[in-house]
Amino acid sequence: MKRRNKIVVCASVTAVLVASVRPVDETAASGPLVLGLNDHGLRLVVVRASPATGQATLTKRSVSGAAPAAAEAQAMQVEVTAKTTLMRFAFDGLEPATEYDYALRVIEGAGETRFQGRVKTAPMPGKGAVRFAAFGDSGKIPWWTYASAKVAVGPAPWLEGVLPGRGQQWDIAALVAQKQVDLVLHLGDIVYPKGAREHYNEAYFEPFANIAARVPVWPAIGNHDVMTENGQPVVDYFDLERRYFDFVHGPVHFFCIDMYSSAMDKASEQRKWLAERLAQSSAPWKVAFTHRPFHTVSRSKDDADNAMLRDEVHPMLAAAGVRFVFSGHDHNYQRFRAVDSVHYIVAGGGGKSLYELGSSPDLVLSLRDYSLVIVDADERRMRLEAIDVHGQVFDRVEETR
Repeated sequence: MKRRNKIVVCASVTAVLVASVRPVDETAASGPLVLGLNDHGLRLVVVRASPATGQATLTKRSVSGAAPAAAEAQAMQVEVTAKTTLMRFAFDGLEPATEYDYALRVIEGAGETRFQGRVKTAPMPGKGAVRFAAFGDSGKIPWWTYASAKVAVGPAPWLEGVLPGRGQQWDIAALVAQKQVDLVLHLGDIVYPKGAREHYNEAYFEPFANIAARVPVWPAIGNHDVMTENGQPVVDYFDLERRYFDFVHGPVHFFCIDMYSSAMDKASEQRKWLAERLAQSSAPWKVAFTHRPFHTVSRSKDDADNAMLRDEVHPMLAAAGVRFVFSGHDHNYQRFRAVDSVHYIVAGGGGKSLYELGSSPDLVLSLRDYSLVIVDADERRMRLEAIDVHGQVFDRVEETR
């Protein structure tokens, strides 16, 4: 009898152990990523861990009952590494401020995966309204990821949900999804500790899957992101044409400044580009975002690059009528008194370990907790709410024209 009980116990323990682990391949692989969305087009991108092909169909949602027209795109394949294929499906000629349903078919060898989703194109430039989220420094990976990379075995999905060590980006992502935003500004440090391709699944693709499949995420490159291939994984997986860029979504013109993988001195191409694009903009609102903060009372407060931004780049932004500048790098929330009508906000509480805060007479409000910013803008008003990970609004700012 005792022997039988021992056998039962051993079998039970073995069954639990088997159910608690799974084979792990850390090669980057994603579901659909909505990228490059504007008032007339978008791209659907899928990252796969093996050679793949596929088709995507985009169908305008019908409100009249008439049969909707569908557009189809074949995959344009880009091999980003020897093990990873990026597939890009590009659609153009779409109507502004219009909802479309997409169906995506991915073929890998003998296997096939299907995805479905819904997107909405941007309003015409200068018109309509937009809601966006901003946060940075979300890329924490759990401790077991390091072990999994060595033994190719990791916790089963059910166990991952209860083990300690996951980053708070999962909660941030749930809050963003709840707020029904039109786009996301990621303020950099998307993947810790070194922006490695094999850590994108745990740090970004998995926690933000539901958001990235519906709205575009526009990234600034952070100091941890450039530790692998000078940030090339960000360029690849977000399908960027270049590392600093601008885009318009309805009433807001956004400008992304790259402080870690592109020169930003007075003679640089980026500085020239920024001056030209700011001067050409006629949008009701202008917003800049970057990883490095202009103003901070936290860990990087004495960094020379911060001073350069304040002394040399701030005058450009203020003269062009930029009203909000968002940054990360320091893992907390900070809002400073407006300088020449420009609000500087640090929103680096996206998931990684938090930093201590200092003080300054120019600091209006700060919070050492995980948080994000939600901004609503139309042609006449821009309203910001800072929200902690528990869903509580702890700061508000409003600008009108």
